[in-house]
Amino acid sequence: MFRGAVRIASVGFLVVWLFWMDVCLYYHIRTLKCNYNNDTNTVSHLYKAGSRLTFGPGTGTGNKDKTSITSGRLKPIYATINELPSLVSYHHHDDDKRARWLLGMFSFAFRGMSVKLIMSDPVDNYLMGPLTDAFGDLCNFRVNFQFVSANMISFAGLLSALVAAKLVARQNSPTSHKLAFIFFQLRTWLDCLDGVVARSRLGITNHVSLQNTFGYLVDGVCDTLGFAAFIWGIYIYLKHWHFISYLQIPKQEESSRTETAPRPSHRRLLVLIALFSIQLALCAAGWNKYILEYNKLLGSPSTSHFEAESKLKILKSNIMFIIVWFWRLTNGHSWMQFLAISVLMGKIWHFLEFIKFIGLVEIIILVTVTQLHTIDVKNFLTI
Repeated sequence: MFRGAVRIASVGFLVVWLFWMDVCLYYHIRTLKCNYNNDTNTVSHLYKAGSRLTFGPGTGTGNKDKTSITSGRLKPIYATINELPSLVSYHHHDDDKRARWLLGMFSFAFRGMSVKLIMSDPVDNYLMGPLTDAFGDLCNFRVNFQFVSANMISFAGLLSALVAAKLVARQNSPTSHKLAFIFFQLRTWLDCLDGVVARSRLGITNHVSLQNTFGYLVDGVCDTLGFAAFIWGIYIYLKHWHFISYLQIPKQEESSRTETAPRPSHRRLLVLIALFSIQLALCAAGWNKYILEYNKLLGSPSTSHFEAESKLKILKSNIMFIIVWFWRLTNGHSWMQFLAISVLMGKIWHFLEFIKFIGLVEIIILVTVTQLHTIDVKNFLTI
């Protein structure tokens, strides 16, 4: 009973912490103001030259005093990847003491502000992200571990996911499932670390996706294989161990139990696993799609101060934050975290039963609302 109370208290503390950090993120966005940089010729020249921009923490600006220029064999697309408006510098209002106190305590979670950052899941944003940043700064990873590439870290994350899958499938043991949860969190941490290493070695401080690169492909493949392996491990566990628990129920208890919950069948298990996998794929596809959409709308260079202010107005709107908040919970990483927590709590079957249709409906509604919102934003910016 004591262990159960500790487990519930730990989960409750984590939920409160993540909610509080979302409040901080809301204040962080609401207290931004716009500084438009009119030096468009310099930035346009940099795009055409295919040079790489190194942005200062939390900014996406082409201002010379905040931007260092490094030439390299990079395509022009790297100059605009997933940044907040490139000709707009965002700063906080100095007159809001409450916001400054609030954000000063937790500013570590909002370094490298970008579209992807505000749409990332809370565990990555507020736990794994700061831990990887602290680890990189403490160990000076970029200098002391130059022999370790981001792709090597991605493969290490895949290996950790395979170990977690093996621990889930091996036996019906709470200890084994706790170890599986730990190894899956290690995979999540390594997934954050490979991005930090890749961006730091390219001189990019913002939280962005390095699309159209080999490392981005490797990371995606490793994530997909790791998720698939973990789900397969859960399938093996439910197939062998969950059904055995039903067979061990005495006949009297079994008859009373079937009135409220029918005995699971292998076909039902396949349906639940298939539904969850489909929803996971839809989450990942929708999340990536709308990161790109919002980046095109809010992350493209502004041609005037009015356009820059309009983008900031959209970013600070309540409807934008609501949509972003739901996408933070409705993406592949978040759903795999939910699944990992169900493994830790011993509620895998209950979670799959709960999410089988509710998740699909939520995804359809969220995609519809987001699509309508992106259309509305396009119309607003073209007026």
